[in-house]
Amino acid sequence: YTKYKEYQGNRVLILHTIGHLTSAYQYADYALIGGGFSGNLHNILEPAVYGISVFFGPHHQKFPEAQSFIDEGIGFVVENAEQLSQKIKAVDNQEELKQKIDAFMQSQAGAADKIVNHSFIKNIMH
Repeated sequence: YTKYKEYQGNRVLILHTIGHLTSAYQYADYALIGGGFSGNLHNILEPAVYGISVFFGPHHQKFPEAQSFIDEGIGFVVENAEQLSQKIKAVDNQEELKQKIDAFMQSQAGAADKIVNHSFIKNIMH
């Protein structure tokens, strides 16, 4: 990152690349997901797989998984840097939250198989 000196002492990793996030999430405690300030929210499932807290901007209406995260109390909308800081402090070191994220992700496992099976059965019945 080009402004490394400004962030010394903090453990912040900013990636503005394609294809590296999935492998980086495993080292994170939190993820601020891009696109939520413009209405083009990026994938919030990838970081949640690792049980980390997910934060995103207010423009997430086209992404039902974001609303599911909010409803379950495992995804958090932020409008600005101050809110992000406050919400990170509020969830910091909450093992219960990590367990909720893990449980939610486990409950969603196999969703693709369910959709394929439903479509397959529907197609044979018609």
